Amino acid sequence: MFSSPTIKTISTRMRVLLIFLMCLSYITLKAQEPKLMLPIGHTNSIHDLKFSPDGRLIVTAGEDFTAKIWSSRDGYLLHNLEGHTKEIMHAEFSPNGKVVATASWDNTAKIWSVLSGDSLFTIKHNYRVRDLRFSSDGNKLYTISDDSPLRCWDTNTGKLIFETQGHTQGINSIEISPDGKTIVTGSSDQFAITWDAETGKLISKLIGHKSAINMAAFSPDGKIIGTVSDDFTVKTWDAKSGTLLFSFAGGKFRINAARFSPDSKSLAITTLENNSPKIIDLSSGKLKFILKGHTHEVIDAVYIPDGTKIISIGYDQPLRIWDASNGALIKEIKDDENAIYSISFYKDGNELLSKGAGDSVQTWDVKNFTLKNTFTGHSKILLNAEFAKDGKSFITATYGELVKKWETLTGKLQVSFPINDQGTLNNAKFIDNDEDILTFTDMGAQLRKAHDGKLIQEILLGEGAALTSAKVSPDQKTLLTTGFWNATPKVWDLTNKKLAFALKGHESKYGVDITSFSPSGDKILTASTGPASDLSAKLWEAKTGNLIYTFKGHAFEIKFAKFSPDGKTIITAASDNMVKLWDVNSGKLIFDFEGNIQYVSSIDFSPDGKSILASGQRGAKIWDVSTGKLVHDLTGHTDFVRNAVYSPDGKQILTSSDDQTIKIWDVNSGKQTKSIMVGKNTIFQSVSFDLKRIICKRNSEVIFFDLNSGNQLYSLVALNTDDFILTLPSGYYMSTPNAVCNKRQ
Repeated sequence: MFSSPTIKTISTRMRVLLIFLMCLSYITLKAQEPKLMLPIGHTNSIHDLKFSPDGRLIVTAGEDFTAKIWSSRDGYLLHNLEGHTKEIMHAEFSPNGKVVATASWDNTAKIWSVLSGDSLFTIKHNYRVRDLRFSSDGNKLYTISDDSPLRCWDTNTGKLIFETQGHTQGINSIEISPDGKTIVTGSSDQFAITWDAETGKLISKLIGHKSAINMAAFSPDGKIIGTVSDDFTVKTWDAKSGTLLFSFAGGKFRINAARFSPDSKSLAITTLENNSPKIIDLSSGKLKFILKGHTHEVIDAVYIPDGTKIISIGYDQPLRIWDASNGALIKEIKDDENAIYSISFYKDGNELLSKGAGDSVQTWDVKNFTLKNTFTGHSKILLNAEFAKDGKSFITATYGELVKKWETLTGKLQVSFPINDQGTLNNAKFIDNDEDILTFTDMGAQLRKAHDGKLIQEILLGEGAALTSAKVSPDQKTLLTTGFWNATPKVWDLTNKKLAFALKGHESKYGVDITSFSPSGDKILTASTGPASDLSAKLWEAKTGNLIYTFKGHAFEIKFAKFSPDGKTIITAASDNMVKLWDVNSGKLIFDFEGNIQYVSSIDFSPDGKSILASGQRGAKIWDVSTGKLVHDLTGHTDFVRNAVYSPDGKQILTSSDDQTIKIWDVNSGKQTKSIMVGKNTIFQSVSFDLKRIICKRNSEVIFFDLNSGNQLYSLVALNTDDFILTLPSGYYMSTPNAVCNKRQ
């Protein structure tokens, strides 16, 4: 909590600024010492949670780019682990409980001190880090990512010890044997492999699945390995020889999980078939019984540590407890406000840790299955912020619910609307020369008038659509959508609110996230993403959905694909560090651009289409589109560069980096003209070169910087549909009348 200085200490300059802001806005200035309650818990979904070895602490990993360490006794937040720039997928305590390791989609793993909360090492990867495990002595850390090697790191120095060769695609699962001597990994290449934990030497390759393996685990006695695959089967293997023991088919139904019993004699398989987990006898491979009672998809079924009960969780919300000997239902625990989607146990089995769909975590007493503590967040994370083209207004979207439009110079709220009955909000963007706002959620998309938020069109796709992007055609007659785990983009008729056609042809486990209309709207460009993609971009007729060309030539997954401003050429950039230029009329490769860009993070044409700009590892590059020759190498950042954008006149470039700076460059000379320090965990969102304003975000805050001076102007936090607080760097603020009261509660 913090307070502003008293009015008596304010400078004349600040008085003028405050009076000016007050006159331009219709917001009440609260002069009594304001105290802002900062977020305590996670501000977005929690991906992972674990007990410390002694059970006294809990670590959580969140979509808000943070991990947090809590006291399991009273729910007190001990440390907020900040430093990742994308969501954290997993967190793990070391065996002695002195450090925590985190795996993030920002291509890094980090090791943190539990005592101080400080970051000790950052371990960089080429791709998203999926998971990690400590060795039994805690001196090694094993990581897996979207590429094929298993890597081993020294936890005392952060140095690489070894990386394996054996998988040919991304690794999805890692587990260490109970004796700590063997590692098993499961990959998208359809194989599981066992490795020597000390040397990284390949021991055996488990061959038999026909699709990607999502889970591989040892039985508690270390004698059996279980694997779960997208081929709808679970297989068990002899851990020593690699020989297949049994194969359990799920028919045409996906299998979510398979869990061994503590005595290694049974296996609980969670399948979509009849929404009923199945218990298998591992000595015979035969079905023992089925856990009947769930009415929707079951997420997981786990034995409690003493093996006497099984706990199952599903999308019908109740946590169910079953007798492990006969499958009889013992108890249901239902909380309509906190559906449980993940569970784990402390090693003695007396305490259960659960998480819901959002930012809540609960601890339970296993003996009588009563709730002990709830850990929760207190604000909504900011999804995105974007300037209108003239810079005079901007929009913000907060996770799950709110879209707001603001006046840039004064911070005045102009329009606010919630997303009702459409699922969780994912994004909001200006379209049609800033006349309209496009929003899309898990379940559909909406078009609204920017000046008043009035609904124009709505497409509801229903639960399970899981939209990841939505694009409106230039004539606003069609909508192009993509969905999570869905490799088929779809085109919708906005007038009739019906599906026009699907663009079938890509082969990708992780979907097709790259889509766009050509400037004229007559063509559509798509590219498949992820380590199991088909490495291609495709060009389609926008009216019929007919495939025109397939662009192939990259050796690894395509990260970006874009039309030139005149629509005559296409650029693609991929994880092979290559940037390619293609002819739209012939579908042929024109040339590869000179040199390469490592770990490309953004790419775009200049406004006149004569140059392209790409950012990546420690810099950005400018190429001539007519020759493919490198024009300028923009070096000066000391860490990964996340964004690079042209000014509308094409004369300046802005770059933003993990080194906590934003830099401005002159296009003609390639020289840096300004460097702005924005601070830790502050992420660039948008820039208005006309109004000389930069928008950044930091969790739930929108932060404004002056492009000329580099100074922070103000920060903005939206609390709900109507209330917000605008804070000056000095600590003074303006707010809606109820905002401070709401914040204090």
